Amino acid sequence: MMMRVKKKSGKIVQAIQLGKKEMLEEQLITEGKLRYVGDGYEVFSREILNREQKGERAYIGDYVKFDEAGCPYPNTKEFFEKNHHQIGKNLYEQYSIPLWAWKFVDSEEWSEEVRFLVEKKGLLINESDYKEYMKAPLWGTVLAANKDAVIIFYKIERDKKGEILDEEFNFCAWEEFQKTYDVLD
Repeated sequence: MMMRVKKKSGKIVQAIQLGKKEMLEEQLITEGKLRYVGDGYEVFSREILNREQKGERAYIGDYVKFDEAGCPYPNTKEFFEKNHHQIGKNLYEQYSIPLWAWKFVDSEEWSEEVRFLVEKKGLLINESDYKEYMKAPLWGTVLAANKDAVIIFYKIERDKKGEILDEEFNFCAWEEFQKTYDVLD
């Protein structure tokens, strides 16, 4: 089911900018949630299948945000600074902009946006596996999400005829989605 969503107004998040060697960055490294890899980092979000594989790729200057459960996930410097403003040490308010999102509903056809992800972006749908229902190459690794997770579309680029040219997306766990987003439609 495609739906218009918007981050909850006034949502405050905790985040750090990578490479500043803050205490929180060192703590993430110690806990195995962040790994330094030469020119950047690997971030081990909740969507990483196991700690033996590569984490989500982030670079010095990018940001790591923390979801409601305290799990880290990366944001590029450009995206983060465009969509947040700092209100305190490691505290940021998110700007709330409308986005498209998709959630699986039994007996419903995939949307054209999801079909594009399957055909062009490597999204795999495994209808027989609830825990790894969706997998996709994102952030330099393969992420997986439960069947009840939501795909958030950060960008859907179309040509003049309305055909999809490109999409930027990520998975959002259902519990996190409910805490973070309002459904507009």
